[in-house]
Amino acid sequence: DLAFPAQQSGVRYSVINNDTNTMIVSDQFLYFAGTRPKVITNGTTFFVYYNASNDTILYATIPVNRPNTITSNLQFACRDGNASTPSTQTIPYDATILNGQPLIAYASETGVKLSTNGNSTAIDGYTGINTIGLCVDRFNNIWVAYSNATDTFVCAWAYIGSSFHNVMPAIAINR
Repeated sequence: DLAFPAQQSGVRYSVINNDTNTMIVSDQFLYFAGTRPKVITNGTTFFVYYNASNDTILYATIPVNRPNTITSNLQFACRDGNASTPSTQTIPYDATILNGQPLIAYASETGVKLSTNGNSTAIDGYTGINTIGLCVDRFNNIWVAYSNATDTFVCAWAYIGSSFHNVMPAIAINR
């Protein structure tokens, strides 16, 4: 599975069988003006995220067993993103799977946020973020690394019930 910015602008996707190297879906249109696409999967659904404007990240869902079918598109992942380059579609974000559901970390207008299942929380008030990395470890700790022009930070969170809980406060790792 790949999603890519198309030469004719926008976001398109292709699906390739890694075992047979066979193209299943080729250059399928997804969104006319998106940038920075990222694909994650929980094994049954592909989630394709992309910057749709300077403050909005959208996503589409595509069943793994029916990759020609976009079951939903233009779903809002965030409407309060903060572009790393003003007035452009450059919201720093990353996405992964947590307990079978998509999890996204992104730069918002008020700092870095985590969001899953319609629940979001601010994890840091830093703005001017230009890079975000996100992963979940085998204990379901959510690790977030992010940087601005001068500092790089890392922190850990847990998602318990329907809310986020801080496991390790943000620390600067570049000093």
